[in-house]
Amino acid sequence: MAFLLLSLAGCASKPIVRIDTKEVFIPIKCNLTLPNKPKEDGSFQSHKELLIYYLEVESIAKDCTK
Repeated sequence: MAFLLLSLAGCASKPIVRIDTKEVFIPIKCNLTLPNKPKEDGSFQSHKELLIYYLEVESIAKDCTK
């Protein structure tokens, strides 16, 4: 009985190894080529062109963050 206790006591002193996995974000360089910004003159057409421009820029930026 004493031999069994002594043999199991040796296992109790070993440290418990715990591995934690963490997600790490690594910044990368994204080559953005932005379209030319249209000029605004207050007309409906220029506002429409600006809207299209900003939507294109937003989609380019989203592609870099994926």
